[in-house]
Amino acid sequence: MMQGTKAEKPSYWHHLLGVMRSVSTYAGPTTYWQFSGRDSGLKLPTFRLPTSDGYTFMMWVRFESLSDSAVYIASFLNGDLNGLELYLQQRFLAVRSTVKKAKCEVQVLRAVALVAKRWYFVALTHMYHLWQKSELSLYLDGAFIEKVPLLYPKADVTSCCLGTNLTPAEANTRQVRAQPFTGQLGQVFLLQGVAEPPDVAAVYHLGPSCMPNRSEIGQIENTFCFSGRRSLKIIFAFHPKASDGYHCYDTSSVNLDRVATHLPGSSLASCLPLHLAFHKAGGARLLLPLISQADLPSAPSPFEVAKAPTVTDDPDSLSPAATLRTSASSPVLSTCTTDCPGAPSALPRVPVKSKSSIFAGASTKEAEATPAQCLCDILNLLNTVIAKYPEDLHTDKKFFQLLSYALSQLSPAVWDQSTINSLEELANTLSRNHEVMLKHFFQNVLLRFDTWVYCPAHVQGQLVALLARHAKQTPQLCREVIGVPRIVEVLRGYYWFKPEEGVSRAVSPFVKDNQGAVTRPSCSDVHQLRLELIKIMSIITRNQLTQDELKSITLYLHSCTDDEQCVDIAQFLLSALADVTSPTWEHAW
Repeated sequence: MMQGTKAEKPSYWHHLLGVMRSVSTYAGPTTYWQFSGRDSGLKLPTFRLPTSDGYTFMMWVRFESLSDSAVYIASFLNGDLNGLELYLQQRFLAVRSTVKKAKCEVQVLRAVALVAKRWYFVALTHMYHLWQKSELSLYLDGAFIEKVPLLYPKADVTSCCLGTNLTPAEANTRQVRAQPFTGQLGQVFLLQGVAEPPDVAAVYHLGPSCMPNRSEIGQIENTFCFSGRRSLKIIFAFHPKASDGYHCYDTSSVNLDRVATHLPGSSLASCLPLHLAFHKAGGARLLLPLISQADLPSAPSPFEVAKAPTVTDDPDSLSPAATLRTSASSPVLSTCTTDCPGAPSALPRVPVKSKSSIFAGASTKEAEATPAQCLCDILNLLNTVIAKYPEDLHTDKKFFQLLSYALSQLSPAVWDQSTINSLEELANTLSRNHEVMLKHFFQNVLLRFDTWVYCPAHVQGQLVALLARHAKQTPQLCREVIGVPRIVEVLRGYYWFKPEEGVSRAVSPFVKDNQGAVTRPSCSDVHQLRLELIKIMSIITRNQLTQDELKSITLYLHSCTDDEQCVDIAQFLLSALADVTSPTWEHAW
């Protein structure tokens, strides 16, 4: 699928990149409950809300669609409808607490508006206060969002429902709410006690597919263990992996007597961990063919070259756009969605608009994407993959050599400030505990001036500024990786004023296909770039040259036949010798 031609990249190139981005960044659970809406949900066993310790409720949830009507997510009530209810009101989470029939309070948490087709980790903590209003705190994706006052419910929960659109009363009337919950639900658990913000963040970072760590106390009580000695008792914990499709067992109980029941409209679904499959199939290496095609024009889409309709054509026949819409909603093509590309085909599908469908024709914005934007997208995706699976590069010794070759095949015109920024983000990712990979990245990518010398002068200036920033942050590492001899070699080989036979490189213009010839920067730009590179030498050496560094500079001055090149290097050497106490004097003698 990645194979193109020398003159064109595949017509689905943008879509393929979008699929890779979606696959590599999928953050949902691999197993979850699917709620179709009507008569769907989980019916949990009875329990009692803590009377004074407070409680913490956590769950992973995804909304297939949203509306202005109230969408109920969870109900913890008794036969008198006293207790707690969690629902969605106009895209905002809302909590209703009922102590008595005449004493009810509702808080709508308006700090963050939720969106459809996105997994959320929702955590609610309710702290009980005797002499003042109890407080409810909302966390989304591990981060604290909002704290509001709310009545504290005290009730023996006899009707506990998750995701159902039925009223929780145990009556035979089976009243139905106006707007059911349609979406997916991952693991859910209720703790006795109020979790602290670091505790909530720690649970979030465990991921949506990880079962909570538990410790058995007296073979009866189970606790959720946080960092240190802190732990909270688990009231219930239900995970889709502990379900057989009809019942789900409480994973916090040592016995199998606490069981949740699936309602008729519910089903158990498994989403293949395609981000792991992407990793196993090659991970970062899969992006290299796309890099070499970033500056190529896209081949015409099969729908674009279709025969135009004439007066003799059937007026009821499908247009290309209609064909795309039909294809996007077909059982085969709709098995991949932008949020969960590995969802099984047995699940109910939500039609995907042709503009955002990964199988539909390229949108106007994608069709007009510049080569620089294409390269930015690939480099950003590469950064994501490397950050997620850094161990790939520890075993792939030649990856950065291959990346350097792929970048060298691009036209110099593709590079601009945005692409250099993407390279810097990649360098920042590698600088976090990946020193060996950072060295390979510098040596094979950032210091390949046979690639950079033909780029626009301002782009080369940004690249040198990137090297200078890293030199200031880690001078010793950059001295080891970049080094004075390497910079001296770059100055003489690429940033010369008069070419020297057998030494100067980039003498001839760069030509790629029919894109025109590209030459080196002007003499004034070369002079400025040389000064910036010499500043990097000053940063990493602090004007204290070693014997090898001094030897490389003196050989440069001795053998260079271009007198203009020697001026700035001689000035740098004189500044290094200005301090008579410097070790440079010892090596000079």
